[in-house]
Amino acid sequence: MRKLCENYKLFSKLDNNSNDLDELYSTSLNLSYIRDDYETIKHELSVIKANRQIARDALLAAGFQCPDDPPT
Repeated sequence: MRKLCENYKLFSKLDNNSNDLDELYSTSLNLSYIRDDYETIKHELSVIKANRQIARDALLAAGFQCPDDPPT
């Protein structure tokens, strides 16, 4: 990403009339933000799944049947 930004700065100095480079830079930043958001969401989902499993195990240990378990 840093290299892309450096290249953008070099090219934008050469051609100040071009909006293509601005658009490319903006798109690359947006993709970077989307990737960061995706990684954050993926991490949060793994935390939620782990917490759900802990809660489920605690309920089972206390003798409760979880709603998604088949009846015994």
